[in-house]
Amino acid sequence: MLFTAQKNIVKPSWLRADIWVKFLEKWNTTEFKENCERVKAAQASVKGGSLHTGGSMSSAAHKQEMTKLKGVEVSYPEVFEETHKKKNKDSTRREWIEPRAEETFVQF
Repeated sequence: MLFTAQKNIVKPSWLRADIWVKFLEKWNTTEFKENCERVKAAQASVKGGSLHTGGSMSSAAHKQEMTKLKGVEVSYPEVFEETHKKKNKDSTRREWIEPRAEETFVQF
């Protein structure tokens, strides 16, 4: 929600005005803008960062959720596989999201 507010430069109703001013000041700094550009470049690079399908949840959170759903403890390799493979319409996962993910899994 804050990302949308920043993008549209519209203060959310749930945010106090004095805090909103501080966000605007922060977002307007050269340091913040340079960091945003670095992040954009890293996300756009072919080999930079980690491409996965798990959203913003940490591996530990995925592990906990998978353990709860399966009823048994799952391993981190299982979590890696779950978050780095494309989901089919039938909810199975088969194809790796990128070649590096498969290489990492094999080395793991």
